[in-house]
Amino acid sequence: MNELLSIMNMLLKEVLLYLDLIKTNKDEIRVSVELLDTGEVATLTLGDKIEVVNGFVNPDCKIIMKRQVLKSIVEGRVDAFALAGRGRADEVRPIEFEIYNKERSKEIWETVRALLTYFFIPGRIKVRNLRPELAGYAHGAHPIPILYWNGLRFAWYIVKAGEVINKEKTKDPWP
Repeated sequence: MNELLSIMNMLLKEVLLYLDLIKTNKDEIRVSVELLDTGEVATLTLGDKIEVVNGFVNPDCKIIMKRQVLKSIVEGRVDAFALAGRGRADEVRPIEFEIYNKERSKEIWETVRALLTYFFIPGRIKVRNLRPELAGYAHGAHPIPILYWNGLRFAWYIVKAGEVINKEKTKDPWP
């Protein structure tokens, strides 16, 4: 079994308490995770049956990162949501996304946010660590998103001296 598949299966076991918050109430959604530097790909299927399979299996979207980013997430040294958050849509971050099924994009984004909120946090009980070194960079400051769900957005922000949050005409790229 490849390393990505092992990690994804471990995270799946650790998220069992939260499956109702992750899986869709409609048709299943498939999310592939690709490690750019190793070429490993695994697909997480969220529906009646929740499973991780090896390879790129007809995904609705893809989450892209490097092996070390995933290892750092699993070790609790970084926050996945903070690494994915961005202040502009054209910003390149350590975690990137591709949406393939445009007709279901709203539902797919909700699923991705759920995965960043629950799946990509190691441990059975999900605890969001709020430490400056885990914060990302978006909107002129350093947030750790806590909850982006059904129109509610809640994040912990560090604003350093001289930083300006949400400069004029900035727009959040999350749908």
